[in-house]
Amino acid sequence: MKKQLLVIGLIAALLLGSGILLLTQGNQGDKPSGSAGENGSPERESSGEVVMYYFWGDGCPICTEAMPFLDELESDYPELEIKKKETYGSQENARLFQDMAAAFGSQARGVPTSFIGDEEIVGYNQRLEQDFRDAVEECIEQGCIDPEDKL
Repeated sequence: MKKQLLVIGLIAALLLGSGILLLTQGNQGDKPSGSAGENGSPERESSGEVVMYYFWGDGCPICTEAMPFLDELESDYPELEIKKKETYGSQENARLFQDMAAAFGSQARGVPTSFIGDEEIVGYNQRLEQDFRDAVEECIEQGCIDPEDKL
């Protein structure tokens, strides 16, 4: 039993350490190959446009699994702009992720993490897809700030 706990503790420490190391490495860009990134449009507030930040990591399988759904979400909601920020290879994006998480009252624990309006959605799976849709629809109906405006 003690051996198992030790092994689990070592694995957790390695994962945490590698995640921190990856968050602090050099810049490799904002978008994965084959997916849309920022279009350079200005920040928006309650104008019928909805901005979501999606922080992801190159090599993160869950992040990659989420990409087709995010593309579908943007297609289903023309008002939505998803700003995809790769954090493993970009110090700037990693800092933005940490700052945004702090502004939302949390910590940048891992990717994928999304911010939309006043909501933070950590992770991705099919059960969370409705949470994403609900957040987008709420922002469309009631208006919401660009999450970056909380910084």
